[in-house]
Amino acid sequence: MIPFLIVLGLFWAPSGFGGFEFHFREDALVQNIEVSSTKGTKDFLWDLLAREKRPTILVPMFAHCPDICPTQVKKLQAVLAQAKERWPVMIFSFAFDESMAELKEFMKTHDLPPDWLGIRASKQATLDFFTPLKYPIMTRKDGYDHQASLYVLSKRGQKLATLYGFDYDPETFLSDLELIAKKTEPGVWGRLSLMAKDFEMVGVIGLWGLLFGGGFLMVWPLVRQKDQSLPEKGDAKS
Repeated sequence: MIPFLIVLGLFWAPSGFGGFEFHFREDALVQNIEVSSTKGTKDFLWDLLAREKRPTILVPMFAHCPDICPTQVKKLQAVLAQAKERWPVMIFSFAFDESMAELKEFMKTHDLPPDWLGIRASKQATLDFFTPLKYPIMTRKDGYDHQASLYVLSKRGQKLATLYGFDYDPETFLSDLELIAKKTEPGVWGRLSLMAKDFEMVGVIGLWGLLFGGGFLMVWPLVRQKDQSLPEKGDAKS
């Protein structure tokens, strides 16, 4: 058991904390809903994803969001500007009462890159998409209550990763994206790297196993030597 924990510790301990929550299950597919885009087209979501060379970052938001959405997209824009390669981005407006014109205005107001695609869907299709993701959309008098998160989707519509909040480290974010890209490309190393990130908590257990196991192996011979040096009760002098 101890050697097994030591191996786990050596393999997983280097993985950092924070960043994306990885999924990579073959059956973790998002709903293939029909969407309208800011480019004036209507497509099924999977078709849009399949046209991209890399996985797509999908950001849920609504156009009249006063704080979370603008902060989230501006942070994403600044971080992706440091990336070596282009990452496709979709801005998914989940607001049932907003128009495509309002989504376009949001993207123009915040000077988002022209290759970012804004999308919308019908109310039922929007619910069909976000409900399996456990993404709550709660209406209120002046807008919506929602969580700050984004998703990385593969060309086949597979949910690869989720990131909650926007207080993340840019370097870790870009590093995680590269691991995601490796996972979607052939290669053993990419798969092993992502397995390590996906089970980084096991790395902590393995690291503790390494420390505990090493300490035990150092102390146990001393304990045995001490036991062997003690005289038997019958041999003790009266």
